[in-house]
Amino acid sequence: MTSAPAERDRGWAQCALLRFGTVMRAGEDHASPQVIEAAGPGYASIVHAVWQNTGKAVDALPGGKAWRTAIEAERPENQRHLVVHQGHLSQLTERDRAIVTAAGPAILEPGWTGDAASIAARFDEAGAAGVTEIVYVPAGPDIPSELEAFAGATEA
Repeated sequence: MTSAPAERDRGWAQCALLRFGTVMRAGEDHASPQVIEAAGPGYASIVHAVWQNTGKAVDALPGGKAWRTAIEAERPENQRHLVVHQGHLSQLTERDRAIVTAAGPAILEPGWTGDAASIAARFDEAGAAGVTEIVYVPAGPDIPSELEAFAGATEA
């Protein structure tokens, strides 16, 4: 007989962590085009989830009410999910770019966005917590550059 769930070790031999974000280059901030294009889709995916799960609660986000009313004007209710999730986690639609820009520095909060040293520190923290693999979701128009920067951060 096996142990009851509360009694057995819940550790996993492997543990993957899904992360989006970008390594910010010198002089970049939340308003830099590269940061908006690379970190923005991650932030926008959170907006998508808020809308999907709670509807009008998205209005509490900066630019949220305008974002929601644009969707409502564009498609009937039974089709809105089709446009909400366009570009999800990969690229920004113009509608999503507007809400990402309205969010300001808040786009830096979800995911892993920061300079190479801060990304390296997050790798270390995740490893110390038992994470064995980071599944990185690069976004924006230059995926090879995003992958190179993120991989380079592991050596920072």
